[in-house]
This record gives sequence, structure tokens and C-alpha cells, in this order.
Amino acid sequence: MFIVAVTLGLLAVMGVYGLSATSADLRSAGHMREALQGQRAGEAAFIMTAETFNPTVAQGLVQQMTDGQGQARDCTTAVPYNAGNVETRFAQACIRLSPDRMTVLANSVNSTAWAVSPPTVQPGFTAQSFGSTLNQPFITVEVTNPINTEVTAGNSQAVRYSQLTVTVLVQLKASALLPAETAVAGRGRITVGPSMASGGAPAQF
Repeated sequence: MFIVAVTLGLLAVMGVYGLSATSADLRSAGHMREALQGQRAGEAAFIMTAETFNPTVAQGLVQQMTDGQGQARDCTTAVPYNAGNVETRFAQACIRLSPDRMTVLANSVNSTAWAVSPPTVQPGFTAQSFGSTLNQPFITVEVTNPINTEVTAGNSQAVRYSQLTVTVLVQLKASALLPAETAVAGRGRITVGPSMASGGAPAQF
């Protein structure tokens, strides 16, 4: 009787362990899947940012980063804004972009093309971007640390190229008011331009 009771007890413990291990594996797979979704959303947002800084609007966006007017004051990846400190003006430089704002910029740049042949899929993310899942990506892009380089070739008018640091912050959650269940961050450096170094109309190519 004692041997039977011990055997049944061991089998019960083994069964509970098996169930808990399976549950942990499923949770781990879910977390890995969500982390990969966040990474892919961040990569897509980074590409959207690079495409947003096209030669038509790059000059204006770079100027907004440092002019104290359109400049973002709440960036977490730049020196805190202080209008009186001119020496750190470029370290304070920052502009915040969301997928919605980048979509608006794309619409304004391509207004003629969109009127003739509007795209069937709008840029950005929706609640169904990852399928029928509870969480969706909430994305913030901070563009900082502009370094401008002016180039003059022969008798051509000088043009400017700007190197920018792009930081992508992705939070996966059910709604904007809830805390994030998964957070992903990425950073890269892009070169944008050309734009006119001495003002005037932006360069085209």
C-alpha cells in the first residue's frame, strides 16, 4: 500500500511538472513572438523615417530640430531643451515623429501622385497589423544630433547633407492608456539630403 501511494504521488508530481513546463514554454514562445513583432515594427518605422527625410522636406525638418519653434521639447534621447544655452543647440536638437505624422508628410509630398493613383494600403500600423492579437505597436521616433556638411562641386551652388541619429521606441500593448507588455528600442544613423545650403528652394534629384 505504501509503495502504491508513493508511486501515485510521484506520478502526480511529474504530471504537474509537465503541465507547468508546457505552460512556461508556451508563454516563452509568445514573448519571443511579440519581441520579434516589435523588432519588425521598429525596422518598418526606421525605413519610414528614412523615406520621410526626402530632399523635398529634409531641409525643413532639420531646421525644425534646432529653431526652438517646431523643435520637440520632451525628447528622452537628447539634451534637455534650454533656449538660452546656444552652445548645446545641436545637442538639444530633436524632432519627434509618429507613423501618422509621417503619413501626413508623405501625403503632402506626393499629393499629385496620390490624387492620380491613391495607394490601396495606407502607411502606418493598425490594430490588425499583426493579425487578430490583443497587443498592437505604439511607435515613437526621435531624430536627434544633426551634423550638417556642405558640398560645392565646381560652379554649382552649395548643397547640404545632414547626418541624423534615429531612435525608434516601440511599445506593444492593448491600448495607449495601458502599460507596455513588450518594449523594443533601436537606433541608427542616416544621411539625408541634398538641400540648399544657403536657403531657397530645396534641391531635387
